[in-house]
Amino acid sequence: TARLWDLRTFKSVRRMAAFDGEAVNSVAFSADGSSLFSASECSILAFDLRRPEVLLNEVAYGVSDSADEINQITVSPDGSQLAAADDSGAAHVYKVGSGSGFEPLLSFEAHTNLCTALCYLPDNSLVTGGLDAAVCMLDTIAAAKTGGVVFKPKAQTGGQVTNPPLVHGLAASPDRPLVAAALGDGNVAVLEVKGTEMMLWAMLEDGHTA
Repeated sequence: TARLWDLRTFKSVRRMAAFDGEAVNSVAFSADGSSLFSASECSILAFDLRRPEVLLNEVAYGVSDSADEINQITVSPDGSQLAAADDSGAAHVYKVGSGSGFEPLLSFEAHTNLCTALCYLPDNSLVTGGLDAAVCMLDTIAAAKTGGVVFKPKAQTGGQVTNPPLVHGLAASPDRPLVAAALGDGNVAVLEVKGTEMMLWAMLEDGHTA
């Protein structure tokens, strides 16, 4: 299921149950807060939060065209797009209508391994991360990759084995051209976007032990 929680009381106030017992991997609100989008298996489902029911079993609309399981979804800053990252390494971009459904716009073969994370920049450019230890920047208007960074494992010393820097999460600054990437080696990389290029701005090390 997917649930809405009241942060004042820390209690569940709404429940969405239309997933046939499958895990819900990611959720996102529409820009106006009237819909909740959820990803389960290869499907993205939309629920109309304006309905009065506490238990929502009826899906407003959805799409099921991913080749593999969806790991994360996110909505663009202007609310016009929804992007999905899936296990095939692809990132899919959909136009979000006003209750009329998801219209497929673009699909990128973004990564050579699982595409695990994505986020939008303020200009609606899309950034993706994957288990190939790469972060890619995608132009959703030109339908092209424009930049990216591939992280390298730390040099091993004294027989010590370190986790590889696989990308597990991304977050974009709302007011600066910066993207933070959560890496499997316990570090956080902060990347700076300059035009169509992306480069390492800072590496926050030793914040986590794993």
